[in-house]
Amino acid sequence: MLHVLPSSVSGTLYVDDLQISCQGSNMNLIERQLQRAVNKLLAWCDQNGHTISPEKSRCVHFCRKRSLHPDPTIQIPDANIPVVEEVRFLGVTFDRKLTFVPHVLTLRKRCEKSLNILKVLSTTTWGADRPSLLRIYQSVILSRIDYGCEVYGWLHTQRISDRAENLSRRSPKISC
Repeated sequence: MLHVLPSSVSGTLYVDDLQISCQGSNMNLIERQLQRAVNKLLAWCDQNGHTISPEKSRCVHFCRKRSLHPDPTIQIPDANIPVVEEVRFLGVTFDRKLTFVPHVLTLRKRCEKSLNILKVLSTTTWGADRPSLLRIYQSVILSRIDYGCEVYGWLHTQRISDRAENLSRRSPKISC
């Protein structure tokens, strides 16, 4: 499927999740290249018995510029692909400025729920022993924190570090 993409457009495919991207400074050129890639993908899907769901399709315009400039308009037959502020791909939330703050906030909420369960399990009268709590912490909470670090781990901003490390600091108190 990815072999039909023009050389100016890159793509990532994992099972049935497809992501295509194009970079440049001219939005009109980027829009044409992405539309051409979508058209080629649609033709490939028609020939091979697959479909692209307009309801699940999203477009994010990643840009660090502060000035206003138009978002691309990409079409799938009978629908425009909506341009959104953030998109989730393979469990990682990408926002338009690539700050990954929405991802870390979502991760924090999920881990806090697990931490609350771990607190209940760590009661001294009837709770689990320390080695079991540590294994639960590593398999449930630490694995969530580690997942996706390859994508956003290079972004060492103080805001993200503080939010992620806050979870790491709170967790061992419960399990160790």
